[in-house]
Amino acid sequence: MKLSRSMTLAAGLVAAVVFSGPASADFWWETETEALYWDGAVDSYGVFRYLLRDQNYTMDKTITYFIDDLGPLYSSGGSIAGTHGGLWFRYGDASKKCGFEMEDPYGVASNNWGSFEIQIARDENSFTMNGTSCEDDRDAFVLKGTEGLVK
Repeated sequence: MKLSRSMTLAAGLVAAVVFSGPASADFWWETETEALYWDGAVDSYGVFRYLLRDQNYTMDKTITYFIDDLGPLYSSGGSIAGTHGGLWFRYGDASKKCGFEMEDPYGVASNNWGSFEIQIARDENSFTMNGTSCEDDRDAFVLKGTEGLVK
């Protein structure tokens, strides 16, 4: 009988891990098209990636945003409100190529990258990001998001 209860508990834990969606995420913002999910920190950067809107909320690893100073601020529970710079990288996409490759903070090179400035609201419930591709203002973009789930 003990074995059956243990197996049931183990199966329940496995199911909870396998079937958990973004509700188990620490932090994300909803954008017009996808959720921008906190994926951790590297050096002083906060790392964000998109969650695809499939049944498993698969993390899209083809584009990553690295936000300056957000890693230690978020990890310590400090306020992330304010203006931060950052870099974005798209991996494996030949449609846009910069004049040279740049390495992301993980050391992965890409020839499709750019910079941005993100303004996070005082209440941390929304953001506006203004970015460029390859440091070219002609390829400027604006991305806006609102709170998904916070700490």
